[in-house]
Amino acid sequence: MSEHTPGPWRASMGDLLRVMHGSDCICGVHRIGSRAGGRRSEESEANARLIAAAPDLLAALQAVIAAPITGDHESIQRRDAAFTAARAAIAKATGGGT
Repeated sequence: MSEHTPGPWRASMGDLLRVMHGSDCICGVHRIGSRAGGRRSEESEANARLIAAAPDLLAALQAVIAAPITGDHESIQRRDAAFTAARAAIAKATGGGT
């Protein structure tokens, strides 16, 4: 199995929905014609955001799993940093909210 392209990735929402890694396009999809008030376009944008957030989500989950909680100040700070990264990745994937 090959390694995935490391983050950061970002979603670009022009006429062509793209997930970008620097100047490279990871994937690009032409917007699908609007249906039911633009639902397909909104769904495509949500999918692009989720794909772009995938490396952040993976890293955040790995940090949560790897952060042992022993009750000392340092482990509590690691846990809090992991939770903050997880919340930020969720916000990136969902367009802002948790």
